[in-house]
Formats: sequence, structure tokens, C-alpha cells
Amino acid sequence: MEAYDDLSGTDIQITPYLQNYSLGISYKAFMEKSAGLLVELNYVKKGGYNNYFYDTDTSTVDALLILFRQDLDYIEIPVLTDIRIGKKNGRIHFYGGPHIAYLIKQNVTFLESNYGREYLTKTDKKFDFGLNAGLGYGYYFGKSTVELSIRYSHSLSNIFEQQTINKAFVSQNQVVSASLYYYFKL
Repeated sequence: MEAYDDLSGTDIQITPYLQNYSLGISYKAFMEKSAGLLVELNYVKKGGYNNYFYDTDTSTVDALLILFRQDLDYIEIPVLTDIRIGKKNGRIHFYGGPHIAYLIKQNVTFLESNYGREYLTKTDKKFDFGLNAGLGYGYYFGKSTVELSIRYSHSLSNIFEQQTINKAFVSQNQVVSASLYYYFKL
């Protein structure tokens, strides 16, 4: 763990991962015995720590390496293929597919001195696109299912594209999530 001061002088401890939460609803439709579609509408908190060669004045080459934290709240819609295998009551699910997300709230905190410069404190892009993959285990009883799943989500959008001088540094949200679902047949 590393410690930094933000611009107001407050001590901030840097951890490698941020722990957040998400809430949502999901709908599954199986077209075949073991293949279906999963569609969700989620409120998701993403973000993390990034280092950038950051400068809003692109006419000069005096960019600084700046560390900042981004906390981003999205409304996200994943559309995933659901492949399930297993016995009657217990089944393993494999998920994969794209997501689209819209940024509804953001907080960008610079953790190092800005050396008297002014920097933008908002992302350039409101939309986020990416891919998801995951694995779950569902227990079926009656018309209900309880499912535990683990999913990896990788965004393909660079949300700070205009401020990134060195194209090797990009800001892409990456999320590993553990979720508990309760499904019932309509």
C-alpha cells in the first residue's frame, strides 16, 4: 500500500483494488435446453487509480506524470449468452458477451501536486463499451433459482482520450465481480 496527499493535503492510502457494489435486475430466456440469453440493467460503480502523462495544453511537450483516482457510476446493460450444463437441480453457467454503459456520476481526485496547472476533472466520454465473461453455479428448486456467479468485465473505451498524451496509457475500466442472484419463472 502506498500513501499520497490529494490537492487539499489529505492523506490517501492507495490499495491495488477498489471494492464497490452494484445493484440490478436481470432477465434470462432459454431458447434451447442448455443455451439462452441473459439481459441485465445494472447500477455499477467502477474506477481505480491511474498514472498519466497529463496536460491540457497539447501545444507543449511538458506533460507531467500525474496519479489520480477515478470513481465512476454507470447504468450498464450487458447482453450475454448463457450456456448451462449439469443435472436437474445444480447447473454450471458460462457467460459471455458485450455491455454498454452510460456514466451518470463521477469523481476524479488528483493525488499528486498539479504544480500550479489547471486540469480537467471530468471524463471525456459518457458511454462505455466492453466485453464480459463469467462463470456461475445455479441451484434450481421448484420455479426458483439461486445462482452465484463470478464475472470479469473489460471496457474497450478510453474515457480520458483527449487528455492522454502518451497513447500507451489508457483508462479502461476492468471489473471482477461476485454476484448472488435469485430468479423466478414468470
